[in-house]
Amino acid sequence: MTALLDTTTKIAANVADHAVALFAAAWPRSLAAREVARLTGDGYSAGTTCDLDFSLSFDEPALAEKAVPLLAQAGFTPADRPDSERGFLIVRTPGCLRPYELARLTARVERAARAAGAYAELIGPASAATGTVPTNAHEADRQVPIQGEPQRHLMAS
Repeated sequence: MTALLDTTTKIAANVADHAVALFAAAWPRSLAAREVARLTGDGYSAGTTCDLDFSLSFDEPALAEKAVPLLAQAGFTPADRPDSERGFLIVRTPGCLRPYELARLTARVERAARAAGAYAELIGPASAATGTVPTNAHEADRQVPIQGEPQRHLMAS
């Protein structure tokens, strides 16, 4: 009975991940879409697979050491040694730079982090971008107005 409950929980989590990822891929202002736009603005190619780093912050610093086996079981590799004094750990996992895949991967890392008593946040690709960086690397961070929203202009006095 426990195995059936465990399998049902995993299926429900997988369905929820797909639903969130579909929304992230369809909505251009989703967090995942903005993150991909920011990374492409920094010189990474959208759609490529690379190693992504996530920072895990633990409620109790001692949990960082204990979390390594749990995270490895979930398929995530520690990128460095846990900082037991401050309660941080960086995990690395391969991921594709597309909103759908990024949203699913982030949901998986966050679920594994919660199980280990931590919060997860995407840092970005583990290695530097290849190719040229645009002249305005922060153009992706610029706010794009929502369609139908009135434009506000600053007037010079």
